[in-house]
Amino acid sequence: MTLLLISFCGGVGALFRYGIEEIVEVRRYSWRPYATMFVNALGCFLAVFVVRSIHVYPIGTFENWHWYFITGFCGGFTTFSSALALPMFEWRRGERIRSLVVLVGTPLLCVTATALAVAVS
Repeated sequence: MTLLLISFCGGVGALFRYGIEEIVEVRRYSWRPYATMFVNALGCFLAVFVVRSIHVYPIGTFENWHWYFITGFCGGFTTFSSALALPMFEWRRGERIRSLVVLVGTPLLCVTATALAVAVS
């Protein structure tokens, strides 16, 4: 049952990520790589915030909820493969600066989001 719930939550997370990227792409095609960068940072923030908050706010009988959220939802929501593939597409399209900004910016933004989550939780 746990595996099923984690898989379901991962699918929901992936749909959320895709939805955010599509909304951004429809409004401004060239910003999609930045949307992926933002989603990855947001996922890092949410996962770390939950991990840091587990001991402070116990849930009780639904003790595996954090695995559904962190491994499932955040795992599906964030995507290392897109974080690397999208900049390569941009590079091949001749968008060298955007490609490098996303390649360097993603890990920096994710580390910053993680530090922020630690600070506020």
